[in-house]
Amino acid sequence: VRVLVPQGNTLSRTFPVKIDLNYNQSLLGGMDAAVSLPTGDRQAALMIPRDAVIKREGRYAVFTVSDGKAAMVFVDVIGYSGINAGIKTDRLKPGDLVITRGNENIAPGRDVKVAPAVGAVDASSRRM
Repeated sequence: VRVLVPQGNTLSRTFPVKIDLNYNQSLLGGMDAAVSLPTGDRQAALMIPRDAVIKREGRYAVFTVSDGKAAMVFVDVIGYSGINAGIKTDRLKPGDLVITRGNENIAPGRDVKVAPAVGAVDASSRRM
């Protein structure tokens, strides 16, 4: 971050921030970027692949695999780190299997065949 401009635009409710980046030919002058900045303290979270998180019934949900069956678990997403999402729930623990492909079309109780994924990531607890 090179400059934080303390005076925002009251009409658009935006604040300019100037940053220095390594040159990238896909970036052009005047382009806009949407950025999320952390606003709270760091907290412990269960990290899972963000592809596992879907919207169901207006809430975030994750499908897990237990005894060869799909089970839906509602979660609170508290942040993202790269390709992972930090979630809060008391129904998942590190090492639980989560479905990352086809989860948009699956229903609770459906039979699931587990296949190893390339670059598979186990859910793990860490601070975000």
